[in-house]
Amino acid sequence: MPEITHLELLVVVGPDVQQVHKQDTERYILTNLNIVSLDMHAVKAFFSKYDLELPDGNKQVRGVTQLGGACSSEWSCVITEDTGFDLGITIAHEVGHRYNTEASIHLQAV
Repeated sequence: MPEITHLELLVVVGPDVQQVHKQDTERYILTNLNIVSLDMHAVKAFFSKYDLELPDGNKQVRGVTQLGGACSSEWSCVITEDTGFDLGITIAHEVGHRYNTEASIHLQAV
């Protein structure tokens, strides 16, 4: 893959996130994106307070994406659950999957 020198990111914030963070929504989202600090192709990211759930009923999921779809115009999307300032870590984890990294880093609170 060629070296990527810029980031193009479309961010969509769910109305539920805006209701929680109100006038600080933009600062909150930009802070989380700064935590990510990634170089990547154009990716669309959706943030929601909605409690994500897998088809098997697993509610421990914080983000979903299509494995290996980073360069696809149809599949270049990351959906993340707004769980606070660890949202940046979730975004980074999901973007890793966008590049077909199955063995992404799983972080554990110390």
